[in-house]
Amino acid sequence: QVVSASRGIHQHMFQFGIRPRVATHRGCRRLFLVSSRQNSTQPGRSNVRTARTNLAKPRMEVPARSRVYSVCENLASTLQDFSEVELHAAGLGAGLRVFRVCTLAAQELRKVNGYLPGIGCLSLRLQSIKALAAAESSRVVAVVARLAEVPASEDDPLIVRRSSTTTELSEELFDRLQGHAASSVSFRFVGEKAADRVLHIVADAQEALRQRQCGDHGNHFLAVSPHFGASLSSLTVGHDELLVSVSRWSNLAPPLPGPATARLRHHPKWLASQDFVGLKWSDD
Repeated sequence: QVVSASRGIHQHMFQFGIRPRVATHRGCRRLFLVSSRQNSTQPGRSNVRTARTNLAKPRMEVPARSRVYSVCENLASTLQDFSEVELHAAGLGAGLRVFRVCTLAAQELRKVNGYLPGIGCLSLRLQSIKALAAAESSRVVAVVARLAEVPASEDDPLIVRRSSTTTELSEELFDRLQGHAASSVSFRFVGEKAADRVLHIVADAQEALRQRQCGDHGNHFLAVSPHFGASLSSLTVGHDELLVSVSRWSNLAPPLPGPATARLRHHPKWLASQDFVGLKWSDD
């Protein structure tokens, strides 16, 4: 269609003696307008960006030595198009790196989308956590997604220390969340060891919920929503306090809108009356 239309324009040009440069410019402009109108009216095409839910989840590695802000920017950019992203981290402090990347990516998403409502809450769904052969090392696999709503915790956060018992805290988490879908439990901690301990607590409670709901086919996954607390040092982020809210995994947030439509600075009629580089921008 484009080739036949261009041939017709050139025949019309030579028959009536129209200047080649002006006619070619006008013909290309008409073809561009026609194609843009057809694309805008075709079903399934819209200015609003839709999340790709039917495709495989993208996978991102969180290396031990990397620029954490570049990883956060990549994660926030991927979440603009995909509803879920799978994070993999291994080595010393893998859990703390996953928490930091998720927290900073949530801030980046709010900034990119103009701090508009409807962003939701960026949460983690723990898939697995395994101890590696190296001392105090682990491999964490978690899915990051935007949840529509996360319930607020009514009680004070539980403090997780190096000496905290994983079994007791996981049992307390299980007791609070069992049968209370609209409740959440908060944990407060500092450091790499405490972060891995929190993930083990979540993994044990999630496994207990799975065994309890095995015959009901219910949702046993837990949503882990991290955010920064108080800073204990002005020199490094390694001593920042983290607050983690744990609740039942709920519905995903709606797709994020695409980039804002560019607005013309001047009226199209005024632009058509101007002579740019010797050519008149007119459809006449």
